[in-house]
Amino acid sequence: MDYDFNVKNIQFIDFEPLYEAALDSNISTFVHLKDKLESTLQERVANGKEDKIIVFADAAYCLTESKKFNESVQLANWWHDTHDEWIKNGKNIKVICPHPAQSLREELEVK
Repeated sequence: MDYDFNVKNIQFIDFEPLYEAALDSNISTFVHLKDKLESTLQERVANGKEDKIIVFADAAYCLTESKKFNESVQLANWWHDTHDEWIKNGKNIKVICPHPAQSLREELEVK
């Protein structure tokens, strides 16, 4: 509804290096992203801005799409655990991490 406000508050994150690391089951780069998001939220609150962040993270989707199911599940579980921690600590950070249903069905059929 407030285009100017929302555009000024968009932060783009290059997920390619994170995705590349996740391909090798290395999610340590996501730990750095978690720290960055928490710092950004803290700065926003300190500057009197809205106390929430919404992240659209497609890395797990890309892993699933490239048939890296175990890595995708590992990353999705990490995001879930991280989100639970944020809720427990009162941090309003939401992560939208899509999974294509068709790819997940394919995994079940393959197994």
